Amino acid sequence: MQGKAQAVQPNESHPLIELPDFIRAMRDHYAAERRTLPWRSDINPCRILVSEFMLQQTQVERVLGKYELFIETFPDFQALARAPLKDVLLLWQGSGTTEGL
Repeated sequence: MQGKAQAVQPNESHPLIELPDFIRAMRDHYAAERRTLPWRSDINPCRILVSEFMLQQTQVERVLGKYELFIETFPDFQALARAPLKDVLLLWQGSGTTEGL
């Protein structure tokens, strides 16, 4: 049975929370603590991708300060693709993620 994962069984040394309980706890926590963020209600693929990249290596508060201006300047993939790299990097600068570019 080499190479196959074995199911972990609950026992005294490795207690497991039941998945439905965990899901319920996560939903309750999100309902109580969620923040209104501009990318959560957006279905535009470019905006979602930009938010994901920005959120990879920095805090939400820092992204909030950069996201809106970045999206106003580069509202879609075409605008971003046409932009000179120096303009993109200038706007991205300070978001906390330029080290990865």
